[in-house]
Amino acid sequence: MRHSNSNPEDSRVRGASSRTRPRLAPRTVLGKAEAFVVRFLALAVFAAVLQTSAAQAQVALDANSGAQTPSSSSSITWTHTVGGSSSNLVLLAVVTISGGSSIVTNVTWGSSSLSCLFAISVTGSGSSTGSCNNAGSSASRRAEIWGAPVGTPSTKGQTVTVTLSSSASVVAGSASFKNASQAGATNGSFGTGEGTAGTNSPASLSFSSLPANGAVMDDIAISYQQPITGLGGTQQSLWSAANGSNVYGSSSYETGAVTSMSQIWTGGSTHWAYVAVPINPAPPAARRGQTIVGQLLPLNVGNLWW
Repeated sequence: MRHSNSNPEDSRVRGASSRTRPRLAPRTVLGKAEAFVVRFLALAVFAAVLQTSAAQAQVALDANSGAQTPSSSSSITWTHTVGGSSSNLVLLAVVTISGGSSIVTNVTWGSSSLSCLFAISVTGSGSSTGSCNNAGSSASRRAEIWGAPVGTPSTKGQTVTVTLSSSASVVAGSASFKNASQAGATNGSFGTGEGTAGTNSPASLSFSSLPANGAVMDDIAISYQQPITGLGGTQQSLWSAANGSNVYGSSSYETGAVTSMSQIWTGGSTHWAYVAVPINPAPPAARRGQTIVGQLLPLNVGNLWW
């Protein structure tokens, strides 16, 4: 008779252990094509989430200097102070001129030089004439808009200096806007300016395909006897003032995908010059982790391996 050295109870324990040990589900191995499709879809969802989290900010008014109505001069100065926490700023200066020969030759804010974005003159009969650095012929009134990106300046309050080709009576002012493109005055911070002239109310301009998060700023040069009484759409007034009995200037802005701008008066016909310039929004801020190309690590979704 053979004797076993094993204990029957040990056998029962070992048997029970083998019966209750969990079985691992077999792995499902994807082919190369299926694995590529699944990985591509996962990355597409990830990229969509990142894109959503980096929304483009709306261009918005930062600060407004109000109207400046100095005595007739060839050099005008005032202080413009930007917001303490604003970034991606652009500054626009508007000059409404009485008389036919004087034009703006230079505009600065501190050490920052502004560029002429759009300018137009009007004759006594209501015809448009002139452009940036050109008064045109037989001009009677003139409107100009100058601008530049100024980023996030460390010195918030600085002097705006406007230099004219000759002494003139003006209505001038400045406004800064935040969340704007810093590409440069002629490289993308501003869209294409528009201008027109005429004699009847309203003065109006049309725009197409402007960005949804942008803005437009305008200015009109008109007679002091025809003060502006209304604005188009959802425009917001920046200032509206006369310089004695010489000229009346009014400036406003509107945000969003602007399609038109207008200024309205009820005091009869008169010759006027009207200009407007779009402001482009800054691109969405980059988020950390958006660079995912080249980081395609093996993934395990359930039991799908590749």
